[in-house]
Amino acid sequence: MIGRTLTGIIITAFVILTNTTVFAQESRFKYDDMGYYSENMTTVKINGKWGCIDKNGVEIIPAIYDEIGGFGWLDTEDIATIKRDGKMGYINRAGKEIIAPKYDLTTDFMDGRGKVMTDGKWGFVDKMGKEIVPLVYDEAQFFRDDYTQVKKNGKWGFIDKNGKEIGKLIYDKIYPWGFEEGITAAKRNGKWGFINREGMEVIPPKYQETSRWLFVGGLAAVLRDDRWGYIDKNAHEVIKPIYKGAGDFLGDLAPVKLFNKWKYIDKAGNTVLAAIYDSADNFYEGVAVVSVNGKYGMINTEGKEIVPAKYEKIDYPFDQLIPVKQNGKWGFADRSGVEVIAPVYEQINYLRGGLIPVMIAGKWGYIDGDGKKITPLKYDKVSIWGLMENLSAVRENGKWGFVNKDGQEIVKPMYDEVGLLWHNERMTVKRDGKWGYIDLSGKEIIVPKYDKAQEFSWDGLAGVKRKGHWGYIRPDGVAEPWSLK
Repeated sequence: MIGRTLTGIIITAFVILTNTTVFAQESRFKYDDMGYYSENMTTVKINGKWGCIDKNGVEIIPAIYDEIGGFGWLDTEDIATIKRDGKMGYINRAGKEIIAPKYDLTTDFMDGRGKVMTDGKWGFVDKMGKEIVPLVYDEAQFFRDDYTQVKKNGKWGFIDKNGKEIGKLIYDKIYPWGFEEGITAAKRNGKWGFINREGMEVIPPKYQETSRWLFVGGLAAVLRDDRWGYIDKNAHEVIKPIYKGAGDFLGDLAPVKLFNKWKYIDKAGNTVLAAIYDSADNFYEGVAVVSVNGKYGMINTEGKEIVPAKYEKIDYPFDQLIPVKQNGKWGFADRSGVEVIAPVYEQINYLRGGLIPVMIAGKWGYIDGDGKKITPLKYDKVSIWGLMENLSAVRENGKWGFVNKDGQEIVKPMYDEVGLLWHNERMTVKRDGKWGYIDLSGKEIIVPKYDKAQEFSWDGLAGVKRKGHWGYIRPDGVAEPWSLK
């Protein structure tokens, strides 16, 4: 008996000592702040300055900068922005300054070019640090397909990746998405025209408006003399401007408004579906929402009613279900038009991971794709993302928990906040003002004790803050020695 008691005392003492050691270690975290690990590197702040370390804590970039951006956010190259003494430049993953800080502002690289600004003027640099485009522009967009839009003296135009101006900078506005089918829309003196990649006006400015999406299906809608028509990429008016409204050719058909009704035409301008609709949307995945006498339905490209026009509102299908609204309530129809879930819900969301969030009288729950109730409608809020790792977050009486695909509460609502994503089978949770981690079974793997906590990276590390300083822990909760003072 005495031996067992002594053994128990020793074990208890060991646990207390271990926990005390861990807590003591964590009180010695050495970083002021830190970023997220990505591709074996993260940014850290120490003594008020930023640098970078690898997953073993080895310094890659010394902590001498006021700011460091992320590596590869918008580009595949490993270059980040840096700031020191109020000026900005660029650095690579090896810690070499590609451009020493000298600009007022720099942006991430995109399409091989970084956008830089000094004294309110913009230009571009390449990845070798050379100023390819001089800093002479009032505004500049990012490069896309070797071209970008720039503004000087109040007028817009194009330059190529070498800084050569393509045509003249004479436009009040340019279509924001660049060139489509080799040409794009540009506005001058209140009218829209079209220019090609050489900067030539293939169609002089004469249109009041253009469609949001240019040359989808090879044609673009244009407005002239208050009537819509269509042009092709060769600047020919293939369908004369005679319509009061026009959609896009997302398929072989586009909706157009003739007098007070909408119909569908083909790319030759022939009527395919008669003008019987009060409103008509573009076709999407072979179906379109239309309305007749104030009620909405859905048709296919042959004009057949997929969903009868009897609803107050219809949204486009997500997966195989079509959201429908009737008498102020939402339900779902399938793609054959059968109402598979009766409209009884005040709010719904889309089917994700096999679950649909639904709400009645301010309370949320989940149903499946057949309308079967998976959880009672008792929650203040549920995750719109549905199942992730076979669990979904739910909130009741201000506290968060988790349910599985069968609606069982794997984690009773007890947390003030929960994270968004599972990483390394861990999720951040907050209780009594402190953060910790649970695993997929709902067990608290790391008891909430941190002031802040990051998600675990794919490298198996998470940044945590305790007593004003940051450090790194492993999935088992043990602090990385190199992140301690």
